[in-house]
Amino acid sequence: MSERRMVRAAIGVPLAVALTLTAACLPEDAANPDGSAASPSAANGIDKLKPTDAFKRATDATLSARSVRVRAKVKDAEAGTIHLDFTYAGRDRAKGTMRIGDQRVEMIRIGKEEYQKGNKAFLKETGGNQAVSAFSGMWMKTTQKGGSGFGALSGLGDLEGLLKEMEEGGLEGWTTGKPGNTAGTPSVPLNGAGEQIHLAAEGPPYVLRMSDGSDYFDFLSYDKPVTIKRPPARLVVDTSG
Repeated sequence: MSERRMVRAAIGVPLAVALTLTAACLPEDAANPDGSAASPSAANGIDKLKPTDAFKRATDATLSARSVRVRAKVKDAEAGTIHLDFTYAGRDRAKGTMRIGDQRVEMIRIGKEEYQKGNKAFLKETGGNQAVSAFSGMWMKTTQKGGSGFGALSGLGDLEGLLKEMEEGGLEGWTTGKPGNTAGTPSVPLNGAGEQIHLAAEGPPYVLRMSDGSDYFDFLSYDKPVTIKRPPARLVVDTSG
């Protein structure tokens, strides 16, 4: 299990290839767990479960939330440093950005529809000046089918798919740490292979953070009101086929 694998599963093909075939925004200083004193036990009992069962319960709780914001930084050998900033509303609505260097892609998901808009740097890198002229300011409509180009990025709008990929990988050999605190929220860490997953220790056992010490996914702002709409029709190019 790793944050890199989570991103790879979301994208479906190597990201560098996806960018080439087409023809993001997170501050660098996201907070680490603050190291507050540990409490005796988790109020919601998540620390009493085996790590695999605890993560499954946390996945179910996270997917049941009204909304959640996910910010991440992942270093990839092929693509470089990937920054993600997404807000998910339920299981089938999402909006956010992905950034690699000065290239940025905005995404909106509503049901099976996905809309993706690259900035000029992204379009020029992947399609030259012709792509910049044709698609600047436009949203590409695709579907949740993966594939190449913009469609290959569609998994980033699917929080359920991201978490289930992690869950299916299993946490065999992982251990449960002592309850403590993650960015001000009482939490329980699951530890394994140099990685940690922090789960909320009070109320629903939401996923709070996944990290291997350098890469991370932070799960923030649960259950906040979120509005996600389709882009204006006049700005949409349908590439769903």
